[in-house]
Amino acid sequence: MMSEPTRQLPEVKAFTRINPTLSPAFANWYANNVEITTSYFDVALFFGEVAGVTGDALNVERKTRVVLPLGQAKLLAFSLIRQLATYETTFGTINLDPKVIPDDLRETAAEWESRTKSEG
Repeated sequence: MMSEPTRQLPEVKAFTRINPTLSPAFANWYANNVEITTSYFDVALFFGEVAGVTGDALNVERKTRVVLPLGQAKLLAFSLIRQLATYETTFGTINLDPKVIPDDLRETAAEWESRTKSEG
């Protein structure tokens, strides 16, 4: 019985530069709604635009979905936190109407607000 060849993982290194190019399939969308789902392997971000209201339901037109591995999603979260903190330090607090914060995010939002107020 032949043994399978050993597969070496590529070396992980930090890059100091990124050279981006635009794919021919590149699309630019506006989104004022994001729905996030997770699986064991990845995070999916559904970007959409509010299209109106029907009774007590918000109508959202989904524009695109981006699926990220969990590690990349965590890096995105770190980057968003840094960008928002920099913005709020420079221009002031981004105020959210409490009614737009989903119930399952209220505790996280309160922690963020108390942390940024104590740092400012």
